[in-house]
Amino acid sequence: MRIRTMSALLGATVTLLAPVTPAQAAPVVISQVDITVQLDVVQPADCVGGTEHLVGPERVFGQVVEHPDGSSSFVGNLTDDLTVEFSNGWTGVFTTKEHFALNTVAGGNQVQTNVHQDTTHVRDQNGVPVGVISFRVVEHFTFANGEFRTDVVQARLTCDI
Repeated sequence: MRIRTMSALLGATVTLLAPVTPAQAAPVVISQVDITVQLDVVQPADCVGGTEHLVGPERVFGQVVEHPDGSSSFVGNLTDDLTVEFSNGWTGVFTTKEHFALNTVAGGNQVQTNVHQDTTHVRDQNGVPVGVISFRVVEHFTFANGEFRTDVVQARLTCDI
């Protein structure tokens, strides 16, 4: 179970949205984004203790709109279906659904809203269902005038195991 704010893939994709200055302004440009990477990550395991090994694809897809004034917006989704093996021998499939909106204005100010939900159905070493781990969070990130602010709303981790 990963409790994360923004995946590395989403973070890397956001860096592609560096705002243009008005001198570089052009007509509205609409682009589609669809990037998939293979993850192979070992990290601390929430609810179970020990570690978890996650393997599988993570996909970011959506639409970028670049405006003549140098602002841009990126509305998209992040999904993954990862096989997870816990250090105690339990296994599961980790499924994430995340929807985000990122708005950047000329000069570099950014506002992002992110709605994240993930669920893992956990089985023991014999394949017997143990329970479900789920996490849901709504986040708002603001970068303005050189300062970064994060507001987390409705964070909830549920360990039904």
